[in-house]
Amino acid sequence: MLSVRDHGLRTAVVPLMSEGLLTLIVLSVLSVMTANLWAEIASPLPILELVAIAIPLTICLEIVRRTRRRLGGGVKQEIALAGLMTFVLANLAGISYLAVHGSSGLLFAALMVESSIAVPVAAFAWRWVALQCRLPGLCAERVVLLGAGAEARDLYEFIDSHLDLDYRVLGFIPENGRRLEGAGLPELSWDVFAGPSGSLPDRVVVALEEKRGRLPFEKLVELRLRGVKIEEATSFLERTTGRIRVGTLLPSWLIFSDGFRTSARREVFKRTFDVVCAAVLLVLAFPLMALASALIKLDSTGAIFYRQRRVGRDGKMFTILKFRSMIENAEKDTGPAYAAARDPRITRVGRMMRKLRIDELPQIVNVLRGDMSFVGPRPERPFFDVDLRTRSYFYALRTMVRPGLTGWAQVEYRYGASEEDALEKLEYDLFYIKNCSFLLDMWIILKTIKVVLFANGAR
Repeated sequence: MLSVRDHGLRTAVVPLMSEGLLTLIVLSVLSVMTANLWAEIASPLPILELVAIAIPLTICLEIVRRTRRRLGGGVKQEIALAGLMTFVLANLAGISYLAVHGSSGLLFAALMVESSIAVPVAAFAWRWVALQCRLPGLCAERVVLLGAGAEARDLYEFIDSHLDLDYRVLGFIPENGRRLEGAGLPELSWDVFAGPSGSLPDRVVVALEEKRGRLPFEKLVELRLRGVKIEEATSFLERTTGRIRVGTLLPSWLIFSDGFRTSARREVFKRTFDVVCAAVLLVLAFPLMALASALIKLDSTGAIFYRQRRVGRDGKMFTILKFRSMIENAEKDTGPAYAAARDPRITRVGRMMRKLRIDELPQIVNVLRGDMSFVGPRPERPFFDVDLRTRSYFYALRTMVRPGLTGWAQVEYRYGASEEDALEKLEYDLFYIKNCSFLLDMWIILKTIKVVLFANGAR
């Protein structure tokens, strides 16, 4: 029988050790090749130094993989982030070593630069080979779905189309005799898991449409004690998509699930971070803000700044400050309305500012005042907020934290142009509120920089 300890080693430690060994092999080959090119001034590095280099690079790859699994995203994003992190880490180490040791550290510095490219490429090639060859402990997690309703079918389709490198669905266990139609999955019985340990899945995802009185506790407890992970569909989707699906969400899940943690220490740290970063950004962005002010005045008549009431923390109203990007009194005839694609109300300068998010820079003042934070759910207008609260019980939870200059929904979802989009973005906001941390804030800021640089989703 497979114990919890053995199962944990197979699904967690084995991939880490295999990639560590692969990294060491790549470094050894690079060391020999580089030393041969510079035979007069260098010789291959000793094995202990190569191990010292391999350990942080391997940890870096594992952090990136776990981050992608937790926050969502595809393999392309993981490759890009792993390449960036190893490039920065390796080059900093190489430059530092070269500065201290001079020409004698040339091989080490060159090796670090080479490894920042070669190691991520080799690691992802190895993962692809492991997946294709179904290597034990290294390939995708084997998943069994418990349920046969619409939720189970949607879950399978999502895994098959987005998570095929991480998970492989073995089949489904029917729900009260119902079959999972249209998925093409084999039907399994509990007897399949009564055999040797090799027949166990890595994870069972519970996707029952009705759990009361129908949850097979004894079977699930037995699998859990044999090392199989048991997870609700809501938790699985939260972990793999970076959002909390409110369509099938029960309030009890919010009450008993992990997360939604806060403390006075975190509040003080986050507020200090906001004030320091806002002050620095205000100084750095002041020339750009002055230029934007001049262009707004030259382009159209009206005020430079646009003030609007928004809903803040705990439902308190505050006045948000933005550069005016639309004509004066843009909503005089229409009333409150979302910006549309190619909206005729947007001025020429306003369109450029919106693409680069320059119109949001005055909100730095709101951050300094304490109305907003750098990262958090975007503040909604009272007109839309009242209606959205009636459409979703969970919408009011957005005001548990300070609204943000940027947020998880802003970097993960397209521009919101309707109340339906606002409800979709609510799922990302709930994920942020539940899992908020300094690392998540930094991840959002990095993704915001990418969004701004490529002008994604602006209107």
